Amino acid sequence: MATATCDDGKAELQLEVCGLSGSFHALSVCSGTSVERVCFSIQSLVGIPARSQVWLVNNEEVPLQQATTLVDTNICDGDRITVVHAGFEPLVPLPDFFELTLTSVRERFGRRYSTAFVIVYKIEANIPEGRMIIEPWRKNDHDRTVYDCKAGIVESMTSHYMCGESTAETPLADDPLSAFAASWAAPCTRVTEDSERFWRWPVVSDSDSDAYEAAPDRGRDDDKPQLYPKRHAVPGWFVAPSEDCTEVMVDLPIVPATRRHIVPATRRQNVSIRRLLLDAEGRPLRAAVQGCKIGCLHEDIEEYDIKLQNLS
Repeated sequence: MATATCDDGKAELQLEVCGLSGSFHALSVCSGTSVERVCFSIQSLVGIPARSQVWLVNNEEVPLQQATTLVDTNICDGDRITVVHAGFEPLVPLPDFFELTLTSVRERFGRRYSTAFVIVYKIEANIPEGRMIIEPWRKNDHDRTVYDCKAGIVESMTSHYMCGESTAETPLADDPLSAFAASWAAPCTRVTEDSERFWRWPVVSDSDSDAYEAAPDRGRDDDKPQLYPKRHAVPGWFVAPSEDCTEVMVDLPIVPATRRHIVPATRRQNVSIRRLLLDAEGRPLRAAVQGCKIGCLHEDIEEYDIKLQNLS
């Protein structure tokens, strides 16, 4: 019997969806349908939120993170898909009009920092209009960059407390807003191994405190890229506020390294969020930002408090 086809010429798949309750549901879908759309269809069948689904076929997990459409998953006509909850709420969706503020925890702990260190990042964006404003705030001055992605123009204002301000308008070589939004929407990987966590659990006993103090410091080595935070650089940082939090791996570009004349050419890198700590509802609470190293005062990986606000 010939396989049925959809209007776009792709094969039509007849699938069976099973939840943990044991109920079975028939699902007819084109192989060219986006994975996201299929997830929402399954959500209506078994009740598991689309962003929290894990699919199993023949007891093997389907790599949804690497798939764009259903055909990329290698799922075949007649397959039975068992859908389970991932066990945590993923990162909340990015609003169309938002403000994202990252504040160094050095402020909260009253620790010193250099005049070149970015204490606060403010990012405001309107995704439908293709406009984004990024403001890195330092101790005595700040910069402001306005990206007009539809017009292909970037307006930059840089300042220095001793040298004053300078402005420039240049063509936009890429689309940082689309890159940021796509990275935010990408499926994130949950960190489950204690040895790989950036954030420690809150100390609840003297024995836990002693264990944390005795734990090896896996932070910066000047001859190697920093892969983990240096826990003792700022006493008290990288500690989760509660055990309800979830740590996830991400790759969210913020801005190219500011004050580039301070950073040697061999060490220049972009500033990016590498890990997020989420609350029980998927809202970001803390961020591990990489690209922060300035001399001996700051680590390459620093912790920031993060707040996402919907401006719509």
